[in-house]
Amino acid sequence: MIKSIKNLMLSLFLVAFSTPLFASHVQGGNISYKCTGNPNEFIITLIVYRDCSGVAVQPTYALDVFNDCGLTVPNIIVNLVGELQVSQLCPGAVGNSPCYGGTGTEEGTIMYEFNAVVTLPGLCDAWTFGWGACNRNTVENLVGNPCFYVETKLFSATQACNNSVTINNPQPTPYVCVNQGVNYDYGVQEQDGDSLFFELVAALADNGDTISYNSPYTPTSPVPNIFINSETGAINFNSPIAGNFVIAIKVTEYNKCGELVGQTIHDMQFVIDDQCVNNAPYQIADPSAPVGTTAGIYNFNNFGTGATLLPGNKIDMCVSDRFCFDIAFTDNDLDNIDITSNINDFLPGATITQASSSPNAVATICWEFQQGYTGNLISINANDGQCPIPGIVSRVVELKIPPALFPGLDDTITFCGDEGVINFNDYLGPVFDNNGVWHNGNSQIITGLADVDTITPGVYFHIVYPDTSVNSCVDPPACVVADSAYLTINVSNLQVADHVYVDESCQNQFDGSSTVGPITGNAGPFTVLWSAPNTQALGNHDTIVNNGGIATYGNLFDDTPGLWNVLVTDQIGCTWTENFEINQGFLQFTQEEINNPQCFGFSNGSINLSATTTGGQTVTFVFTDAQGNVVPGSTGNAANNLSAGVYTVTATTANGCLVEKNYQLFDPAKITANFTYTMPLCNGLSTGKLKATNIFNQKGDIDDVFFAWAPAPAGHNGFGVDSLMNLPAGAYSLVFTEDGCSNDTTIYITEPDPLQVLIDTALIKKTYCRTAAYQNGNGVVSASTAGPGYNGTGTPTYLWENLANGDESTFTTFVVKVPGYCAFTATDENGCISSDTVFVDSLNPIADFTIVSDEFYDATIYEGTEDVKIKITNTSQNFAQVGNPLSDTIFQWNLFSNNPDGNQWFFTYRLEDKVDTTYKGINLNEPTDYEICLVAKNFNDCVDTTCRIVKVHKEFVFEMPNVFTPGAYPNNEFFFPAAGVSVFSATLLNRYGIPVYEFDNITDTWDGTNYKNDKPCADGVYFYTYTGETTNGTPIEGNGNVTLINAKK
Repeated sequence: MIKSIKNLMLSLFLVAFSTPLFASHVQGGNISYKCTGNPNEFIITLIVYRDCSGVAVQPTYALDVFNDCGLTVPNIIVNLVGELQVSQLCPGAVGNSPCYGGTGTEEGTIMYEFNAVVTLPGLCDAWTFGWGACNRNTVENLVGNPCFYVETKLFSATQACNNSVTINNPQPTPYVCVNQGVNYDYGVQEQDGDSLFFELVAALADNGDTISYNSPYTPTSPVPNIFINSETGAINFNSPIAGNFVIAIKVTEYNKCGELVGQTIHDMQFVIDDQCVNNAPYQIADPSAPVGTTAGIYNFNNFGTGATLLPGNKIDMCVSDRFCFDIAFTDNDLDNIDITSNINDFLPGATITQASSSPNAVATICWEFQQGYTGNLISINANDGQCPIPGIVSRVVELKIPPALFPGLDDTITFCGDEGVINFNDYLGPVFDNNGVWHNGNSQIITGLADVDTITPGVYFHIVYPDTSVNSCVDPPACVVADSAYLTINVSNLQVADHVYVDESCQNQFDGSSTVGPITGNAGPFTVLWSAPNTQALGNHDTIVNNGGIATYGNLFDDTPGLWNVLVTDQIGCTWTENFEINQGFLQFTQEEINNPQCFGFSNGSINLSATTTGGQTVTFVFTDAQGNVVPGSTGNAANNLSAGVYTVTATTANGCLVEKNYQLFDPAKITANFTYTMPLCNGLSTGKLKATNIFNQKGDIDDVFFAWAPAPAGHNGFGVDSLMNLPAGAYSLVFTEDGCSNDTTIYITEPDPLQVLIDTALIKKTYCRTAAYQNGNGVVSASTAGPGYNGTGTPTYLWENLANGDESTFTTFVVKVPGYCAFTATDENGCISSDTVFVDSLNPIADFTIVSDEFYDATIYEGTEDVKIKITNTSQNFAQVGNPLSDTIFQWNLFSNNPDGNQWFFTYRLEDKVDTTYKGINLNEPTDYEICLVAKNFNDCVDTTCRIVKVHKEFVFEMPNVFTPGAYPNNEFFFPAAGVSVFSATLLNRYGIPVYEFDNITDTWDGTNYKNDKPCADGVYFYTYTGETTNGTPIEGNGNVTLINAKK
């Protein structure tokens, strides 16, 4: 009907009230009472409903109690007696509800029942019983978040033993849909025949105060469009608004005289959802009736009795009346509808039969008047079974029947003559009208009290008549006649004159007997049953005896330790019984001589017996062993050459008497000893000791015991030799011998596990170079024992010693300050020692780096032509200790340490720091050597320096001037402006091809004179050729012309 209950039950907040803190989500409840029949005694019942998201209730609660008569107020504590899941969920959805342990979103309801028995101090105009809790679920129609309270009233001065109404509906918190018609009956029943008046009232808060309502809601209009039937309590509405709504219904009881006798307020909650996907069922008229026929019950049949169908679904009826009617429902969704009713709860013998379920569901309800009914409102519910929330609609049929007469229950009782005085009322059952009259079989009125010894057996009547006295407010209907209950009384005078029993003549003869009688009484014939002792049904026997007869059973037997029983039973169940014992003729042993074997395992024991019998008969003895074999060599009354064990002796006589008895021969205890051991302290040592102490079971002195050891040192076997010394580990056997009896045992001398140390060389961390004695090298070395089986005894202690400086440590891990040999020694709890030595070397810092450049001629030669861009990678080692962040150091760099004009050092602090640079050639015609130096220093200030040369060539430049004038500025000399040239030669020729000057170096100049005679050369054009090599080895050659123009003088 509803897709889900979408948290319409809002969270419950705890607040401080005098009302008990319920700490749960209260949905509704009521209080009822039931008269027990004892003066002023009532059973008070509290019903509480909560949603399953809340926490559980308490096991007990105190009720509020008031009266207006000044009587003492009793303290009423109701106890939790039961709880029931009453969620409006289909079977497929229960697993999603917390009511059933689920974790889904489907809410549900749980009902708790509390009750207590209370005796009120007296009658009063008005007793009020109330109970409340905080808090309610949040609802639409109430102001704020009020507490919850319900109460009921008892007007005992008007009607001392009134029973309040009870309210029980399978869906106490109904879930319905917006804009759908709702027909709901909350299941009210009244068992006293009182008239009821239903009305909507204000819900109650703490201590019974009325609650204010949010507009437009009021106590009488708590839900839009609501209507309540004042005679049946049925509720109808069609709400356009969704939400949670509280409804309080007051049910008032009036007795047949119109007097107020009770009042109950029932508080409940409707959940109206706007997410419905299903239509609820609704009642229809006879499906075969014309369209437009008003819905109601139909096919009413009174079977010729006075039962009458009245308007408004009312049936008027009386004693012996009978009716059946049909009721029909349908569902616009064509769901399968299940029709149920509460008729079996209060109408004895009523039936409901459903003939169809879809599209029209039809049920037939029938009842024939019977006394014992407890209500008059038939609640009929139609359920469409949809998931998760089924759609449900209710209809109420009211029965107009006179108050019931309750004469009690029919019963048959039997007395066997020893009950004394009885009260007939005690046998009418728990509920009956106590204004009835007892009659005997002759229709004479009697008191209902009688002595069993004098009572006349027969049928007695308890008759209840309609009240037609002047005290009756209204005359009973003519159909109401007297009613009666029947009490049939049987009385027995069973007598057994005597019981004689005879023992069994001999064992297993089954000839004992028992005779009872004569048996007399007024309820024969009699059944006589003999029962064997120890519940052995094999011996049971029964027979039938007429009045005055005697019964005998002659097959009894002795079955000690139990007793036989004989039981005589008459036709009305009264009995006579007696227990008795049957014994047997005797055969018994009178002398027993038992001799155990001399030594453990010997076969020289014996059994000698004698026996007496009834009449001195000859006795035959048979000796058998535990396997049932006759003992060899046993003759007469003796058996010899016996070993230890159990033997059975069977003695028999000619007349069948038999005695069987078991005898057990025991081996003497073996000679044994306790031993003290001294085990070798260390593995492989022969320091063990073994001594036999506290010799047990020897017959004489210890010196009479011969000790045979194996293995044993020479001379260590003999009498009294009870110990061995200086033993290695091993097994030592010992044979005790004394007076022909011996025993052997094996003793194990064990040695402890070997103690073996193991230095983990793979984990050795070498020490670091130091520059001062106070500095630590921080080397580390670890050791332990070799593992399980090599730990010696107990927990070893350890000692590391640095043999170079004497440092010591008792831990398995040793910090080595200076390099050298270190000794590790393990000592176990026995003082066993294992040691080993390892050399821990020293580590010096190593300064190292690599240089790469795309301008290098070769990757292995640091040489190139400017601009040379280099990348330097620091690959130094041993400058810091691995795993010790405090041991980091610095690096000192100089990228041109051979600079004649000075150099500059700088620092880096991480191995990965970059010091890349770019070099240019400084020298014009020769390469420039850049010396790169790295100094690596460890945390103890030990240093290492590495330098590498990078050779940088000037970029090759060569110019050829074509004119010059000697002595004239600026071209007063002829030369070749160049860079990057290391080897150069040139020859200058005149126009005749005669050399006038030779260049041997790139820096040579010609001043215009002939180098042969130092005379100026004439103006003109001179030709030259040249060869050479750049600084990076590249050859050069060529030729050219230059014009010489001498200056004019």
